Amino acid sequence: MRKAKKKSCAVMLAIALGVVSVVPNGAMESKVYADTNSYVELNEDFDSAYTVYFELKSPGKVRFKRENGDYTTAKLWKVYDNGNEESITSGYWTDYRLGVGKYKIKTDYSINQVEFTQEGDDCEKEWNDTLDTANEIEVNKSYTGNLNSDCYDYYDYYHSYYGHTSSDKDYYKFQLNQPGKVQVEYYLEDLSTGYRYDNDNENTIAVYTEDADGNVNEIFQVLGKDTSNKTRYSSTYRLPKGTYYILVKNASNSDASYYYADVTDYQLKVNYTAESADAYEQEYNNTAETANRMDTDKVYTGNLSTSEDVDYYKFTLPDRKKVKIKTQIPRQSTDKLFTFGLYKANATSKIVEVKTNTNPVSYTTEKELEAGEYYVVVKKGDTGAESTVDYNFTVMTAPVPTPTIAPTATPTVAPTIAPTATPTMAPTATPTMVPTTIPTATPTIIPSVTPTQKPTETPAVTATPGKTETPSVTATPIIAATVTPNPNEKPLPIPTSWVPEPTASAVATVKPIRTPVTTILSTKTPTPSTATPVIQTPEVTPTVAPIQAPTATPEITPTVDPDIQLIETMYVDCEKDDDEVIRVGEKFMMYASVEPEELEEDAEILWTSSDQKIAKISEKGEVTCKKAGTVTITAQTTDGSNITVEKTLTIKPALSSVNTLSKMGCNQGKLTPKFSKYRTTYSLVLGKNMSSTIISATKTDSKSIMKINGKTCNKIKVSLKKGKKKTVKIVVTAQNGKKRTYKLVVKRKK
Repeated sequence: MRKAKKKSCAVMLAIALGVVSVVPNGAMESKVYADTNSYVELNEDFDSAYTVYFELKSPGKVRFKRENGDYTTAKLWKVYDNGNEESITSGYWTDYRLGVGKYKIKTDYSINQVEFTQEGDDCEKEWNDTLDTANEIEVNKSYTGNLNSDCYDYYDYYHSYYGHTSSDKDYYKFQLNQPGKVQVEYYLEDLSTGYRYDNDNENTIAVYTEDADGNVNEIFQVLGKDTSNKTRYSSTYRLPKGTYYILVKNASNSDASYYYADVTDYQLKVNYTAESADAYEQEYNNTAETANRMDTDKVYTGNLSTSEDVDYYKFTLPDRKKVKIKTQIPRQSTDKLFTFGLYKANATSKIVEVKTNTNPVSYTTEKELEAGEYYVVVKKGDTGAESTVDYNFTVMTAPVPTPTIAPTATPTVAPTIAPTATPTMAPTATPTMVPTTIPTATPTIIPSVTPTQKPTETPAVTATPGKTETPSVTATPIIAATVTPNPNEKPLPIPTSWVPEPTASAVATVKPIRTPVTTILSTKTPTPSTATPVIQTPEVTPTVAPIQAPTATPEITPTVDPDIQLIETMYVDCEKDDDEVIRVGEKFMMYASVEPEELEEDAEILWTSSDQKIAKISEKGEVTCKKAGTVTITAQTTDGSNITVEKTLTIKPALSSVNTLSKMGCNQGKLTPKFSKYRTTYSLVLGKNMSSTIISATKTDSKSIMKINGKTCNKIKVSLKKGKKKTVKIVVTAQNGKKRTYKLVVKRKK
């Protein structure tokens, strides 16, 4: 047997790393004690053996190397200082991420080196295959782990084709010190480790919660098969304060006895945002019994993590109230994402319901509810819900008016109407009626009363003419004097337009208003009798005549000019048909035609846009679409006819022109040259022992269409005989119809 090598520089390296290795010890397989003299450094050769003991003083990754340089699988035991050994794997694994401690491995092929790579606290540490041994992790921090392969060496080729098997499970444990929003992020570098049937799942992740009694129950499944993105995300959950577990494992294939897995390293991260339980949903609230307690007239935020998720909220009305629910989502959506229902205390009798729609804010109809407990239940809408879209809602309340208020309001209205009508009519009628009654009584009263009353009435009459009723009031004393000598004549009722000759001053006041109007409309000179009051003309005529004359002249003269022919009709045409979709980035012309036809050649049209940010139009009528939306284009004549024609355009978002692949690869063979999304020609060479390969591709734009050899798919299996070749064509069609063809020639060596 060859002695183990010892080199001083290697020992110093091992001390620096804080790790040591144990030489093969066939005589002490069942007992190992801390004998520092028997340790040699890791990453150094030793005599080949099937059973090896080693110790780690810092965490890291361990692999087992044979003399030919190949790695092999091994079973693992944890070794304690008292000599006890504990098996921590049920099968043979290719490598291990281990914490500090002593270990024993057993292999089917002799090894001569334990290869060690030191790692930090952000990496998985075996053994973490149970809840009790779960690795404790922090939120918002990324951790690296691996599902170890159970492959034997002579099965390597088999598993490189059909997929690696693994019974490994990785448990992680994290704490939430206060409620918050949680999302699990998972990254896997190699998404094509082996071939899988379509109904297989890749690594799956589940999140568990621990209740007050220590029972652990699954909350949700996170991920299934998805080879389109390296980074994948779970739905969003709002979780209360507590302890949670994450399990990463393989999913079994129902058609075989194997457990297929992605065995490359993965990164795991718990994205967390702290939120107050007073304003945010708290899972688990999927039943009436677990409903979140809430207050009225306060905004609450939640989300539906899956299409089956239902959120219950419970509130209490202390007395009779008017109630309606206000809902809000952060964006407009043609999809009805959420349904909000208001239920009675039994949580099954619906009172009213509302669904979110294109308006981000919606309301239920208002209901009057008695005092008691009620529920708000949030479910998916007609088209389902997205866990990334939060909803906000408020239970709005208002007091219900008591019955005693109604009678009080009725008498208040009635008096308001009556007094309004009475004062208005009384003053109007009184001045008209008074002159009628006074002459009737005058013959009897005048001989004894007139001398004493006239002085008293004069001041009253003199003060009254100062008001707007000058003509009728001024005439009153005159009427009394006129009627006195004719007591036997019955006077007629005085009309409101009645003006006797003595009120010439009132007539003079009216005439100046009419005089300037007559002067403007007619060129006739006023008659001497009308113009007698010379005072009337100087004040009014100079003021009115100059204002009206210049105002009318500039507007009327060009319009009635008999030498100018105006446009009578205008039509607007567009290069786009009415049913044709107009998209952002397009340019097209708009045209105007006019009648009479002889005016069309020289007609000048003014083009305008109602919103330059959506579309602008040039002087010649060229439209440039800049933004999605609705805009009105207006054409207006400039010859004085003032004809305008409007056309409304609806502009849609531009279609994507991306027609590239973001990734192309294979599970066997070598792709030449290295993939680039703009390079379209490649070759793939298979070894003579490789009868087939699986070619996979990922499109850059999800809106594009990808076909491999005419079939819509993202991977294809190519089988070849020795010395043969086949051509694979991958055609990517962008949303706007542009195509790009990738050509891959696959050859197999003879």
